[in-house]
Amino acid sequence: GSFNTDEIFGELTLPIVSADQNVPLIHSLAINGAVRFIDHSLAGSDPTYTVGATWQPIGGLTVRGNYTRSV
Repeated sequence: GSFNTDEIFGELTLPIVSADQNVPLIHSLAINGAVRFIDHSLAGSDPTYTVGATWQPIGGLTVRGNYTRSV
């Protein structure tokens, strides 16, 4: 037998605040996202995605959170 898999994906990061802007309690802040679409000849097709943010309250300390839907 044989099978075929096709995929397409994209990722994006948007900086909201950078270290040179001198915002209290925000050394840097960015939001990010990614999407992937998979089409498999045996298993079908599914979209997956991630949305999240990265926050540095001070230099050297990073907090990151994501929400992800995956297969």
